[in-house]
Amino acid sequence: MSVNRYTRQQIIQGYQDIDKKLGQQRIAIVGCGGLGGLCSYLLVGAGALNINIADYDHIDESNLHRQILYREKDIGESKVNCCKHELKKLDRRANVNTFNNKITQENFLDFTKNCRLVLDLSDNMETRLSINRLCYKHKIDLIHASVTGENALLSYFKFSDPDFISKYGCYECLAGENATIKPNGITGPYASAVSAFAANLTMQVVSDIIQDKLGKIYLFDLKKFAIKSFSLKKSLQCKCCGNYKEK
Repeated sequence: MSVNRYTRQQIIQGYQDIDKKLGQQRIAIVGCGGLGGLCSYLLVGAGALNINIADYDHIDESNLHRQILYREKDIGESKVNCCKHELKKLDRRANVNTFNNKITQENFLDFTKNCRLVLDLSDNMETRLSINRLCYKHKIDLIHASVTGENALLSYFKFSDPDFISKYGCYECLAGENATIKPNGITGPYASAVSAFAANLTMQVVSDIIQDKLGKIYLFDLKKFAIKSFSLKKSLQCKCCGNYKEK
């Protein structure tokens, strides 16, 4: 393996050892479609060689305009299997565990075994709320990224820190327990842009250069190329974490 594989990212301040730090972690990713596919590819490229990926969907022709890991020949195939194949082609050292089923309370601990971080890159609200509750319950840190039409959201929930929970709450505080998603469009560039931000946020979390982003939610206006940040706020009425009390 070339010693120069990570040279260009190692030049960046704070990223000198990012490949080593990523290589020492196992990261769990929910969804390997428009967001999760490219995000997992970018992370493996950066040195994250221990990845768990979960998706119970199969590749459809309508996916191809934005899910850039897949080709026409892959139509009808399992997304996680094709994703793993592409990740191994990028770096043969990649250790990729696939979960070709829905992540639930029953299999969550298997999915997150030895993981300190979960990326929720799913495309439906039921999964997002469920993953949030499971990460909160088991105190596993969570990165959430999503795209709806021309708008996107990105945030990091440090559930391993009781002080974070008591101050900033969880994803359900933000979305609400009855949140729904209206059918909307998405372009390949929109999905790719948010995938890249989610991958870089993951690298910053693993490198512990995240302090200025704790408790922040980033809202993207992808049409105007604008990003705004707001402070997360715990909801005392949240049925996931609203009754949280530090022991």
